[in-house]
Amino acid sequence: MNRQTCQNKPTAAYILALITGIINIIAGIVLLFLAAITSSSSYHYYYYDFYFGTFILAGIGLWVLIASVILIAAAVKLNANPLDHSKWGAVILIFSIGLLSILGIIGGILALTFKPIRSTRTRMCIGCGLQIDENLRFCPHCGKQTS
Repeated sequence: MNRQTCQNKPTAAYILALITGIINIIAGIVLLFLAAITSSSSYHYYYYDFYFGTFILAGIGLWVLIASVILIAAAVKLNANPLDHSKWGAVILIFSIGLLSILGIIGGILALTFKPIRSTRTRMCIGCGLQIDENLRFCPHCGKQTS
């Protein structure tokens, strides 16, 4: 099995998605707080009832919280495994569009267009000290078997 790592990480996409998730978590909490205020029986404005608006605020606040948690999880996964940048970039982009967040949309686009620099895992040859691919059975320089 050829295990590859990535020498660079999509830092800008990660930071933008993380900032978007944190800001939207705060916004979701504020919306749920406003929904709680408008649901109180003492909150009436010129004899109009705001119960329907309360459900709308609560629903939007709940959506924002759930989407923000998914966005933060996708940002962490993107940073942990940059070779899956297409998958996590698409998740970031979809949930940022759902949150109407320009920073998250930019972060998702950056993640989708990220070009990873791949590197194979290496080890040192016990015969000559040359760095070789860990999947090789024999050193290409000295020919010694590598365990």
